[in-house]
Amino acid sequence: MPWQDGTLTADDVAAHVDAPVDARMTLATDTARAWGQRRRSITEPLTLWSDPLAHDGGVRYAGLLWRSKAAPVGFASYEPQDATDYTEFARASDHVGRDPVIA
Repeated sequence: MPWQDGTLTADDVAAHVDAPVDARMTLATDTARAWGQRRRSITEPLTLWSDPLAHDGGVRYAGLLWRSKAAPVGFASYEPQDATDYTEFARASDHVGRDPVIA
């Protein structure tokens, strides 16, 4: 399985969206990796992307970014546009999760 090596790659996203890897997909994947690593800043990236749910969330988020037709260069953020997008975005957010709050 692709998540077992602890990476999140454009090839993983390409398989999810059933499209060839292109520059926009690579950028979306890089952005999704950064997004996941910000949400889980105390989790090592290798550990984060080895978790099958987190990996799935990163792939879903990158797929949303790639599909977004109006996304600006750099994909600074993604806002869901309809119910399908919201469900996919919510699932991606839930799967990646957040670091626990440490008091």
